[in-house]
Amino acid sequence: MIGQNVYNRVSEQMDRVGEESKEIVDHYPVSTALVAFGLGIGTGIALVAMLCDKEPEYDPGNIAQRLGRQVLEAMSGVSESVTKKVWG
Repeated sequence: MIGQNVYNRVSEQMDRVGEESKEIVDHYPVSTALVAFGLGIGTGIALVAMLCDKEPEYDPGNIAQRLGRQVLEAMSGVSESVTKKVWG
């Protein structure tokens, strides 16, 4: 009985979160797509950086610095006109 009540409340909250997410995507489709694209690029860069380590040292600071440089280099390829269009 208590378990069923908890299940029902959690289910209702999850339904609300799903509906709110759909509304946000409906209202901001371009921004949502750009965020998803950026997360995909960032995840891909992070995985490649971890899997293709050319330097013998595994110093976490060294990996973080390289990853940061790679992210900055990847993002610097975005044209200024696209940036102006997105950020207004």
